[in-house]
Amino acid sequence: MSETYAVNYGFDQIEPLLFDAVSETAIAELNTREKTKIPSIDWKGDYSWILVGGIGLDRGFTVEGLTVSYMPRSIGIGNADNIQQRARFFGYKKRYLGLCRIYLTTENIEAFQDYVSHEESVRSSISKHIKDGGGLKDWRRTWFLNQRLQPTRRSVILLDMYQSRGREGWIYPDYPYEDTGFVADNREAVNQLLGAFDFWEYKQDGWNQQQTIPAFSDDIPLSEIIPFIGQIRYKNPGDSLQHSAIMVGHEKLASEDPEMRCSVFAFSGPWSGVEARRSLDTKDPPKIRNLFQGSNARTNYPGARQIRADDTITFQIHRYHLENAAKNRVLLEDLPVLTVHIPERLAERVWVEREDDAV
Repeated sequence: MSETYAVNYGFDQIEPLLFDAVSETAIAELNTREKTKIPSIDWKGDYSWILVGGIGLDRGFTVEGLTVSYMPRSIGIGNADNIQQRARFFGYKKRYLGLCRIYLTTENIEAFQDYVSHEESVRSSISKHIKDGGGLKDWRRTWFLNQRLQPTRRSVILLDMYQSRGREGWIYPDYPYEDTGFVADNREAVNQLLGAFDFWEYKQDGWNQQQTIPAFSDDIPLSEIIPFIGQIRYKNPGDSLQHSAIMVGHEKLASEDPEMRCSVFAFSGPWSGVEARRSLDTKDPPKIRNLFQGSNARTNYPGARQIRADDTITFQIHRYHLENAAKNRVLLEDLPVLTVHIPERLAERVWVEREDDAV
């Protein structure tokens, strides 16, 4: 205690007073039981209090002069607003902050750490929107929230929200071919990216010309590639929201670690003089068949999904002539498709408000 709160006396001087102090401490059980609300406390009636309770003590109950919190309860279903309300220790206690002690389970510690990150992301999103000249009425809700948590009860959320996956793996658009105007703009954005940085060839023993990657770099600052990735647009609302969530996540990573590098693999295709085709499947609406080139044991090729960095963001740029399902007609030439791999340590779930005209 002496390390956090300065006093002019030691334990030997306090010890004789402890028995009387404990004897004068009142203990109150705060539960609703058959009552409609928990009982009120006459704070001036006793020297000190120990309050024991469940949900009633969790939410909306003010504890005057709170110094010690012991919370063995689980986080339940993980509603972030309920977890925040449990934090009676979030009050203003600067005058006696050094006396405060909090005892939490590991689950609760992690939940409150996640909640603080969530709240900071909300504040950052609002601040950036206002700085850009917007107002709260037209603020598009975006925030980070750990996979284990939900913002609140589903019945309370009136906005239509998109949630990113929030876990390790590949992320890619389902319908990158929609709207030839968007495709042309995305092709130009990719060309600008390839012209803005230094790249070199990447291949392993046995790979053939189609498997050889003509442009590769593992030394591009994430902060410098974000403006180029941000130019990518999709007509499909789901693809657009997913891309928005990716951008929010990348911007957060770059702000936290400006020196963070990423890896970029621009696969061979029409742009590099190699014939590469993919076709649509027969679903409605159709998706691209076999977007990632498969493995080939004969040439020692591991497959495109395995070509990635283990500890940082990986971007793959695929470019194909896109054919119809029957493979007898080319629908689009040199279609660019951006795929992103996020390792487990960098994966965070992002919530983005849906918009009917999201692009």
